[in-house]
Amino acid sequence: MNLAQKKFLKGFFLSFIFIFVFLTAILGFNLYLLPVFEVNGEPYSGSMSEANAEKDLDPGNIEKGKEEINSKSVLEPKLLEEEIYAKEAICVKTDLAGNTEIIFEKNKDSRLPIASLTKLMTALVVFDNYSLSEEILLTENILPNQPLPVDFKTGDSFIVEDLLRIMLIESNNKAAYILSTYMGNEKFISLMNKKTEEIGMSDTFFSDTTGLDEKNISTAKDLSVLTEYILKEYPEIAQMTIIKNHESQRFREISNTNQLLPEFPETVLSKTGFTNEANGCLLMVLKNTENSNYFINIVLGADDRFLEMKKIINKGKQQN
Repeated sequence: MNLAQKKFLKGFFLSFIFIFVFLTAILGFNLYLLPVFEVNGEPYSGSMSEANAEKDLDPGNIEKGKEEINSKSVLEPKLLEEEIYAKEAICVKTDLAGNTEIIFEKNKDSRLPIASLTKLMTALVVFDNYSLSEEILLTENILPNQPLPVDFKTGDSFIVEDLLRIMLIESNNKAAYILSTYMGNEKFISLMNKKTEEIGMSDTFFSDTTGLDEKNISTAKDLSVLTEYILKEYPEIAQMTIIKNHESQRFREISNTNQLLPEFPETVLSKTGFTNEANGCLLMVLKNTENSNYFINIVLGADDRFLEMKKIINKGKQQN
């Protein structure tokens, strides 16, 4: 091989090395700049168009805490696909004629404290044993043994229906306690537990009428049974739970504790609950007026009960 040939091969080899190094650097730099985000809950690295094929962008349902991909767009899952973070949840479709279908459930048979969802059973026992027009005089024996604001005073009297509304709309614990001590608290709680047996709530136990006691336990499945029973047999209770505002002659104006009622006007039954032990609890029933089906939606043990309820409701609406 002569000198000219050697110089040519050496130049060709150096040019090949330079081109290889240059292309490798360009490729590595592009990979470094490529955005990394989540698709279906898993880390994803690829183009935005590929990601959008897997998951729609929906700015109207942006979940708190999602990081921006860039200043103009946020990638997030559809509400229907989001994980349910409540400890327990259920969505049941029913026609109130014996045809029920579980649309979604998470740990539906786990026994958990249910906070003020208890008050639905309290109301049921009141309906069974009191007249709504019956008047209750507030004596020292009936009032709770704790400091009271001006809401309830010794010597005042309330009709049962007023106390029920105060208890269900505002989730007022004192109203629940007054209703039970008027009969006798132990007897009243005994009737609550007897009722659970009658309607088939096999994993439910009540220790008080307010829900403050963490021994009040139930399951999402049992609560759906109670809810369907109320819808069929006690529609007056359901109607009271969705009143947005109420004021009686002897009580201040109260507002419903469920902030989702204006957002879901098709709601026919509602009850909130919260204690430190139970965390956030929420029960809502929505009616589909087109086919008269009802969707019973329940979340227990939620950090954000309203957000979790929206997820469950949307799972039900998908079945309409």
